[in-house]
Amino acid sequence: MKFNRYLHFILVTCLVALPLILSAEDKQAELQVFMPENQFTFQSVVEGTEVVHDFAVMNKGTDVLSILNVKTSCGCTAVSYTRQIPAGGEGKITLKVNTTGYGGTLLKKSVQVETSAPKQPNLTLEITGNIEKFANITPGKLILRGNAGEPVSGSVTIAPDPKFPFRVLETKAKNGTDIQVKIEDKQENNTTIYILTVENLKKDPGRYYDVILLKTDSLIKPEIQLSVYGQILESQKKTQ
Repeated sequence: MKFNRYLHFILVTCLVALPLILSAEDKQAELQVFMPENQFTFQSVVEGTEVVHDFAVMNKGTDVLSILNVKTSCGCTAVSYTRQIPAGGEGKITLKVNTTGYGGTLLKKSVQVETSAPKQPNLTLEITGNIEKFANITPGKLILRGNAGEPVSGSVTIAPDPKFPFRVLETKAKNGTDIQVKIEDKQENNTTIYILTVENLKKDPGRYYDVILLKTDSLIKPEIQLSVYGQILESQKKTQ
């Protein structure tokens, strides 16, 4: 008798639990993500151009789909996205890539997408394309290092790319308290080359950072920014 009661209890429990299990499986099946593309290749652009692309996200299920998070691979990529997509609806994930500093390279960036779909919890999107140099700048950043009380200076060569010719109209330091800037041009192979000379003004030991702003007549890149790092050391005469 006790065995029959126990068997009856198990049977009733299974009958109650089975619909819940089937319901949970159906719930998973109701969340289906479909993306027409997960990789986008853009045409060549000049350095400094912002590349923007929308990835479509479709909900092929019968329940609301949530995009929980989108993680970028670096700070040069910004994202915005639809948080919730109704059943049968469509949303989007927008990627914005800043190409500054990537001139002369094949840019390749990816993002990781987290969704509420149990069978597709993680997706990867990729954006890639060739970045052309606006100008050859040597060196890319300037470091002024020397002893206090002694002349410390450096120079940067700016050679416009023949595809994107421009003239430098104005040059100034953003802060201007620790450096002095002057620029001159010369002709080289029928192209104007700019020589930027930067002199240290800081008299006491210490470090500093400044940005040189070069205004150009280019519609593509009306301003070029160059970083300057200063490290002025204790005078050798004082330490002896």
